[in-house]
Amino acid sequence: MLSSRVPERTQQADRAQNKVRKGTTLSSSRLRSGFGAVRRPLRHRLNAGLASTSSPFTLKSLSVKTCSIRTTSSTLYVKASSRQDPLQVREAAREEPDVLPRSALSPDFPVPARISARDPTQPVKPPHSPAQACTRPSAKPVMSTRRIKASLLSLPDELLGAIFSEVVRDDDDVPAPGAAAALVSTCRRLAPIVRQEVYRELRVGGDATEAHLLSELCAKRPDLRALVQVLHLQRTVEFDDDGEMTYDYTEEHPGIALTNPHFPALHAVSILEAAPVDILRILRRVSRSTSPGIRKLTLECVPDPKSDVPSEHRQNWWHMLEYTPSLEDLTLFLISLDFMVRIVSGDVWVFSPLQNLHSLTIDGVPWDPVRGPTLAVLFPNLKRLRLHYGSSTELETLLRHAPTSLTQLTLWLIRDLTLVLQSNVLARFPLLERLCLRKIDGKVLLPSIRKSRIRYIRLSHKAEFTDEIMLDLVDGPARVKHLKAIQLDYVSLDGNRWGRLSSAFRRDQQYDLAQVKATLSPKWPQGCSADGLRAVMDAAGKNGIKVYGTAVDCLDWSDRFDEQVEHFLVDDALASNDYTTIERYLGEDGAGKAILRQRPRLAELIRKGMT
Repeated sequence: MLSSRVPERTQQADRAQNKVRKGTTLSSSRLRSGFGAVRRPLRHRLNAGLASTSSPFTLKSLSVKTCSIRTTSSTLYVKASSRQDPLQVREAAREEPDVLPRSALSPDFPVPARISARDPTQPVKPPHSPAQACTRPSAKPVMSTRRIKASLLSLPDELLGAIFSEVVRDDDDVPAPGAAAALVSTCRRLAPIVRQEVYRELRVGGDATEAHLLSELCAKRPDLRALVQVLHLQRTVEFDDDGEMTYDYTEEHPGIALTNPHFPALHAVSILEAAPVDILRILRRVSRSTSPGIRKLTLECVPDPKSDVPSEHRQNWWHMLEYTPSLEDLTLFLISLDFMVRIVSGDVWVFSPLQNLHSLTIDGVPWDPVRGPTLAVLFPNLKRLRLHYGSSTELETLLRHAPTSLTQLTLWLIRDLTLVLQSNVLARFPLLERLCLRKIDGKVLLPSIRKSRIRYIRLSHKAEFTDEIMLDLVDGPARVKHLKAIQLDYVSLDGNRWGRLSSAFRRDQQYDLAQVKATLSPKWPQGCSADGLRAVMDAAGKNGIKVYGTAVDCLDWSDRFDEQVEHFLVDDALASNDYTTIERYLGEDGAGKAILRQRPRLAELIRKGMT
């Protein structure tokens, strides 16, 4: 590998300047002045800064025209003429060639035609001294310090796709559609990657004109349809004079026209804000054109008294799912009562159980197991069940008719879950390992799960737990024996706290940080405190139980607040080049130290530029 070492006089000057720089402390004023300081040539600064680093030897990094190789017993000397920077080539020609051990070269390395090597049939001349048998006095082995230059476009497609998704993600400050269109139009290397990311997941129906154009495009471009893996189909939402959302069910659902052609790679479909007849028509088309690829299906039906399920479709709903045998995840929510009654209570019930379905989410669906099949019959191999209901009676009924093979259960009840757990319905699931609960009384929960095999518990918002109850959950004779992790989300920080914090640091006003900190601090429920949670974590750790969640994040609120304040002030100062606010709160010396902590690499560059 070519070496680009700095001339000796430059290295001596660098060492002298480094002696002066050692131990230097920076204030915010010195940091500001560093931006305009005279700087050494980039090549000298880079080589001086990278003198202690090494890069692995790769022959692919060189663009070699000619190569001459000299060999000894254990060392290979390589001198190459490269098509890289002529300045680097001239400097390398005046120096000794790099010394590379034979182990650094691949055994499959093709040796160039021009080789100057010892004839293996001739005897080896003995060295003049024993020391010369291992080394050459004129060429000492060194490690290359030059970094290999690589373009962003030379990265693999997977990394470029991930970078694109992060840069042009759906954000208010990033015009994702416009940026994507510009990349596709101007960069041949990025065009297929960007196009694949754009069409991988399509959302159709938010705008009628957009949905129409996209449907026409997919109908004419089979190459674009082949990129689509996820479809979100929803009806166009209109707003009346009062700001209420309205749906016009007399218009055809946008998903019907879009799903007419074939999507070979499609594996997930969401049908939202759809009438029952729309769901049936889209399911028929999707199952016919993509079978058996659909693995995830989400159905949402907004009740509408004017819509009706034609008689010929009443028994075909589950028949449509039979054409998607790979279905693994099904979500049903906000389904019309009339629709579900027709589905589960027909005169002649014909269906086939979904054997591959492992995950089911039901949100507010009026399911009557007396008039139709139960969950255990429809989904015999179900593992994960999520139920969200407003009535404890409906929730308990579904649990009593659910398959006993469940390993994960999530119960979200608008009202109290106490009545459900008091019925000891959880005892029906001997394989249950993960339990997620919202709005539950801890005193009722403990007796119902004490003898279970549950390994993970999540307690979400409005869970009536005290520190004493949580101690009994993780420690003592009444604890859950198999418990390994508990996620506590019963208290959390304000989601808008950092936005409120930024508004507090306006340059035209000055706030009391202590008052701002008290306003944004977490609000612990009655019977819970930070000290009590620390005691719970200590007891859980002794029994090998991991405790985490938003409640744990609130323990170091004070330190996190101070760090976030410092982070915000540094960002604001560097972005605006105005250090008034940061010096007002932290002082000049404190501002400099904050920049060193938050931006160590930037501070190092400024330090070098000042000398």
